[in-house]
Amino acid sequence: MSVGYETIVNTDLGVLKTAAQAWTDMGDRYATLHGQYRDHVKAAVDSDSWQGLAAGSYRSQARVTLQEFAGARDEARAVGKLLDEAYRTLHQHKRHVERLRDQAEGVGMTVSATGHCTVDLASLDEDKAEAYARDHLAREEAERAWTGRIARAVKDTQDADHNLRLALKASPSDGDRGLPDGFNSALKGDAGAVNAGRATELYRKLAGGENLSAGELRELAFLARENGEDREYARTMLNSLGPAGTIEAANRLALLSHQGDAARRAVYGDLEGGLATSLATATRVPVFRDAAGKKLALGSEPYADRFRDWLHGRDGAFYRSWREGMRRVGVRAFDADAANETTDPQREVRGYQSLVTLMRRGDDYAPQLLFDLGDGIRAAEEKEPDLWDQERRYAGRHGGWSANDPMDGVLGLMSEDPPTAAAYLDPRSGGGNDRLDYLVNDRDWHVIDTSRFLDGAEVRDHDVADADTHSGFEAALEAGATGRAPGAEPEPSAHHSASNAGVMREAVRLFGSEPSLLQKDGDFQDLRPALGRMTADYPADVQRTMYRDDFPVAGARAGFSAGELHGFLGAVARDPHAYGAIAASQHAYTAGRLDSALGALPPGTDKSDAALEGQHAVRSGAKVLGILSEAKADALYEDKVVEVREFNERADEGSKWVNRLVGLGTGTALEPTAGGSAAATPVGWLQEDLNELVMEHIKKDLPKEGQEAQSAAKYSYVSGSDQLLIAVRKLAHHAGGNLPPEHLGALKDAVAGQAGSSYAEGAGGERAHGSVEPEI
Repeated sequence: MSVGYETIVNTDLGVLKTAAQAWTDMGDRYATLHGQYRDHVKAAVDSDSWQGLAAGSYRSQARVTLQEFAGARDEARAVGKLLDEAYRTLHQHKRHVERLRDQAEGVGMTVSATGHCTVDLASLDEDKAEAYARDHLAREEAERAWTGRIARAVKDTQDADHNLRLALKASPSDGDRGLPDGFNSALKGDAGAVNAGRATELYRKLAGGENLSAGELRELAFLARENGEDREYARTMLNSLGPAGTIEAANRLALLSHQGDAARRAVYGDLEGGLATSLATATRVPVFRDAAGKKLALGSEPYADRFRDWLHGRDGAFYRSWREGMRRVGVRAFDADAANETTDPQREVRGYQSLVTLMRRGDDYAPQLLFDLGDGIRAAEEKEPDLWDQERRYAGRHGGWSANDPMDGVLGLMSEDPPTAAAYLDPRSGGGNDRLDYLVNDRDWHVIDTSRFLDGAEVRDHDVADADTHSGFEAALEAGATGRAPGAEPEPSAHHSASNAGVMREAVRLFGSEPSLLQKDGDFQDLRPALGRMTADYPADVQRTMYRDDFPVAGARAGFSAGELHGFLGAVARDPHAYGAIAASQHAYTAGRLDSALGALPPGTDKSDAALEGQHAVRSGAKVLGILSEAKADALYEDKVVEVREFNERADEGSKWVNRLVGLGTGTALEPTAGGSAAATPVGWLQEDLNELVMEHIKKDLPKEGQEAQSAAKYSYVSGSDQLLIAVRKLAHHAGGNLPPEHLGALKDAVAGQAGSSYAEGAGGERAHGSVEPEI
């Protein structure tokens, strides 16, 4: 029977402390008796002075007796440690319940013997009491809230109590040492380690193909839930299962969690999640810090030195052993029927595929574990090509639950922690690496076997990619470049780290030097929307590259090569979503630059100086928009991806980016200052008018097919260019509103002329794409 609120707050837990000491003392006394029996009785029996049948019989009894003394010693000490753990654990839970009670009473609640809270109007000040008397719903809500907090704390206490009770009742096998049902030397002095034995037994039963009873399912679910964050539980259980046993259990759980009705799937899905949580807990790596207490960056040399020392020390022994075991098991083939749906044909599944499938059920993995898994998977597939190939597709089946491509799967896990993704993909991490280059240029992403019939016989055909190929890579790439999880909104204080910028720079280098990878039918054309979002996050870095203007950036510089960036933008912006995001980002940044430049002019500035400032502010953005317009025309007339109207409708991604960048203020995304401080609020006209202005340009950027081609170009940019001139004139009008009328007119003419010239340069006048080396 579970203990209740009143029992929890009124129980004197000191008796547990007293009992723990008594059991420990008993263990010490048994240790003394064990030593005396070994040195005096057992030694005498084992001597050569006593021979015969009686001597042989007594020797056997003496050995058992010595084992019983040892068992009594070990069991008593283990019980003492368990009782001491029970005292510490339950004392913490009791204090938490008591603190909640005191807090509830402090805000005018009366707490009953069952933990139910009721507002005591007499204890409140007059205004509060009157408010509760008038508003019964607010009063009931407050009572429910405090009652719920206490009830949750009571439930946590009950679970902890039950977990400890299971450990104290456990009777692990000691290998038949001593007498049958005698003292037990196998009992451990840690509740997690003890309960891991029972969990291992149940996981093994599942792995072996047996079904658990309803009671066993509840028991395993409780053990996994209550002990998932307990390192001793996790390590003991995974050590007992071993890497192969863990994979076998994971395969069976993956099967069962995708069979039957929703309730059944949920039960096994929770058990799968529990095993994943234990894996994360067992493989946790410490956070290493320098002498000043600063966290060492993953991938840095100081981190590598500290990790190496830890790995070869006592605390790192489990991680080292598990990693080595998984490298062997990761490439081993396991039976298909344990990892697949029963309707599927027989197949083999590799250990790494099963492991990453399991890990998708959990989270909070050590970054070092993800690093090691990624590098281990790469080493395996480089050694044995087609290692992960399957005869069926997984994309879309139950959410693409199987990590049939484990590399893509582990990259997806990295994306959940952007600093990890950045450190893994940054080519300067770890003293230099080629991970991103490998993923783009060398890796075989085609993991689906196909076949065809030839002369009536089925023969193997070429491999193809699964429909969700690159999903994890895409997520990790975006997280690594932007510093935030895919889909997350940017924050005003966010700045790109050196690793973020390194990932973005390498992506531009790889795809910009080989843009065919992103064009129609290219191996990575599906990455273009994500690459567009990434580029939209770097508006200043992109503009700096056009004319080497010294614009401030949000954090570390990316330092693109002009030629590579031009090729990159020309390929990425063929996708409508990417085009819309980048175009909006550039418009918004240019608007901020223009407003900032003109706002900084001192009174009495000559109109020619104002015009020069305006030209300087708009030229880089206009050139980028020209490149984007060229890419849009390529998509419409060369790739023939969609009609103009559909392209523009899909480009509405741009609206989000205008609002996103303007919402952060001109001090960050629009114009980061050297110190990184953000403006308190964006300029009013930016908030009100820019979105409409930008989307109007995007929709009216309509490259026209050349009817009388006088060159190799298939289109002209008349409509898009005219619309840009209208846009920049409006921007100049807003930004230069404080200038004298004659200055403002000259400013509009100057920025329009500069924008038109730079736009044309980007749209087609610089087909060679430049040869300026990247800035560092």
